[in-house]
Amino acid sequence: MNKTTNYSITVSWSAEDKMFVAVCLELDSLTALADSEEEAVRELKVAIDLVCDDMTASGETLPLPHFHKTHSGQFRIRIPKSLHSKLAVQAKQERVSLNSLVTMYLSEASAKSGNEGYENHHSSYIADSKRR
Repeated sequence: MNKTTNYSITVSWSAEDKMFVAVCLELDSLTALADSEEEAVRELKVAIDLVCDDMTASGETLPLPHFHKTHSGQFRIRIPKSLHSKLAVQAKQERVSLNSLVTMYLSEASAKSGNEGYENHHSSYIADSKRR
């Protein structure tokens, strides 16, 4: 049975290994190394199937694929008082709430880093049956 249908796969270049590294975060950062992105993904899919078979055989519950998890849209973060104060002043100057200002900053940072990876090369794949 193919277990890779819904697990996320991220591929990045490892300068240290001089190979592509495919990672499945849902399965404790399970990895596969290969000379090409496609080969790394193929190898990782095999590894995912093997790990899922082993977990099932030992009675363990398989983790939910990341995109099936729901997020509340809220999280708490502790920051230095000085940063909190600086952000509060910036929000007041922009005439927005502190929440809106921080959301804007996080969105901008996420957009800038969205296509960059650990090293120089990074791309993401969702291993789903629709792409096959």
